[in-house]
This record gives sequence, C-alpha cells and structure tokens, in this order.
Amino acid sequence: MNKTYTATDKVRDLIDDNSLLLLAISRFGIPLGFGDATVGEVCDRQNVDCDTFLTVANYIGRRPYNPERVELSALMGYLRRAHNYYLDYLLPQIGKKLVDVIGHRGESEVCGLLMRYYDEYVDEVRRHMNHENDTVFSYVENLLAGQLVEGVTFESSAPPHADMTARLRDLKDIIIRYYPQKNGDTLNSVLLDLITCERDLKSHTLIEDTLFSPQGKTAGTFVAPPQP
Repeated sequence: MNKTYTATDKVRDLIDDNSLLLLAISRFGIPLGFGDATVGEVCDRQNVDCDTFLTVANYIGRRPYNPERVELSALMGYLRRAHNYYLDYLLPQIGKKLVDVIGHRGESEVCGLLMRYYDEYVDEVRRHMNHENDTVFSYVENLLAGQLVEGVTFESSAPPHADMTARLRDLKDIIIRYYPQKNGDTLNSVLLDLITCERDLKSHTLIEDTLFSPQGKTAGTFVAPPQP
C-alpha cells in the first residue's frame, strides 16, 4: 500500500506523484507559487484545514485516509469550488470545442442531435449541483451553526446520486464510433477533455458519497431540537 501523504510532505512532491491533485489544490483555494513549502505550511498560510486537505488528497491518491478527520465546512468549500469549476469553466469549454469540431445545431441533423444531447447533460449536472449548493450544503451549514429545522433531514434534502458520467461516456462512444474525423487532432482534444471530465466527476461524486455524506448525516446529532 502506498505511503500516506502527510503535513510534512512538500506540495510539489504531491503533484509530481499525482497530477490530479492540481485540481484538488485549486479547489481548496490554494494558489500556485508555493515553492518548496510543505502541505502544513501551505495550508496554514492559506487558512485551509490541513486534515481535510490531506484526507481528500489521500483519497484521490488511493492512499490510506481517515474520514473522521474531515472538517465539514472546509470540505463544503472544496465541493462548492469544484461545482463552480464544472459549471462555469470545464463544461462550457467542452461545449465550445464540440461546436468547433461538430458544428452548430442547424448545420446537420447529426450536429443537432449531438449538441442537444450534450446541452441536456449539462442542464442535468447544473440542476444537481445547484441543488447541492443551495439546499444540501445550506442545510448542513445551518446544522453546524446550531440550527435544526423540524421535519428536515439530510436524506430528505440530499437527492440520491445518479451516475453523472454515463452521458459523457455515451457521447464519447458515439463520437468515436460514428463521427467522421474532419480534423483528427481537434476531435481527439475534445475526446481527451471528455475522458478527463468523466474521471474527475467520478472522483468528485465518490468524495461526496464517501467523505461528505456520512459526516453530513451526523452533523445534527448534537444540535438541540427546535423549541415548541
């Protein structure tokens, strides 16, 4: 089993070991330019909960981790930034590339079908992530502030996690199998983006299911019920 990342490891060594941790670092609000600083030093400098950062980094790196060391507010900040990355940057950028390669809706029936399929997928992801931002995270934040809403539970506020990568896989397979390559390099660039997005979304969903949900369900355990 791989060695656990610790607070004394240099941040640049973590990135060298697993480049996907670049995204995690950004989602904790940590800017680049940390030189040879350790994880502990960088987290302290940026006011990031070090235990939460290490738990996420070890989880992504498939190394031993302790879910009980997660600080919920820090993890929700990470998840919110991840949602912003998908909705405001990555998915729109992939959409623009698809238009460049495949064409606009009106250019052909195939173009229209593929773009409609992608747009519907983005709308589905947006609805899911906006609900988590506005309802699930807000519910947990209220619990952490000592506010318990009668009749509301974590389970009632959090929708079951559907597979948000299935449509991406289908779109990737359709393009590979049926779309003629007018510009192979550009098309391959889009396909690589789809593959990277699929892997990242799968990791993101597992972090929510494995690290966030168990802690969220117990966040209100010691909150007093509302007074009649």
